[in-house]
Amino acid sequence: MPARYLGKWRGKASARDGLVPLGTFEVTVRQVPKAGDRIGAMTQTDLIGDKCVDNLTLKSATAKELVATGVGDKSNPDQCSQASHTVRLRPVGSSELQYTSEDPKAGDPAARLKKVG
Repeated sequence: MPARYLGKWRGKASARDGLVPLGTFEVTVRQVPKAGDRIGAMTQTDLIGDKCVDNLTLKSATAKELVATGVGDKSNPDQCSQASHTVRLRPVGSSELQYTSEDPKAGDPAARLKKVG
């Protein structure tokens, strides 16, 4: 996996093409040896402080895009989506990532992320 994706990333998220604010997404990506391994997690903190966690499993990674499967953590509260969905991380410039999730039940969330660790 390209080192460009590794670390902790954070940014404001929205759904429904930017119409619905979702709070903050924090994505952690770690190096793994192969597709099918867990690479990290995405934690959403909504506008009132509630949290939902998606565990991310690597599908593929190139210089242009990292693709993972996201699944809601079993410990999530009821309002969190538990559906399996595709997550894409794409580099933007030299210091940001664009996060997109193909999760219609959650409004296909998206976020622009900056590296924080």
